[in-house]
Amino acid sequence: MSYNYNGYRPSFKERIYRFFSGRNGSDALAFAFIALYFVVCVINVFVSSIVLTIFGWLLLFYAWFRVLSKNVYKRRMENEKFRRLLFKFTNFFKIKLRAFKERKIYAYRKCPSCKSTLRLPKKKGKHGTRCPRCHKEFSVKI
Repeated sequence: MSYNYNGYRPSFKERIYRFFSGRNGSDALAFAFIALYFVVCVINVFVSSIVLTIFGWLLLFYAWFRVLSKNVYKRRMENEKFRRLLFKFTNFFKIKLRAFKERKIYAYRKCPSCKSTLRLPKKKGKHGTRCPRCHKEFSVKI
């Protein structure tokens, strides 16, 4: 046990704080690797493969490596890339779910120039509209 010059012994909580200071800590990518580890473990219960066992341990090892890493800048950049990819993935499904829920009231169309998704009132016929993002006018048939 380490004591300082006046005999003060730091508590366990203080020693944990000192150990984790300057380290990356848990982030979304580490949680994703841990969740993937549990999925691989559940699959491995039914399959019983040594390859899946090793893959699961590697996933868990890499998650702990990320948590304990002192290269915070590099881990933060990796986490930011992951979060951008995850946002694109989840946003796609949010738009599809919203379009399905509002299918009787609104029609969803893509702008031909900037490819953004527009929500238009569902009125039969051919209508002229303007994209709020790129301000290009085009006609839409609903």
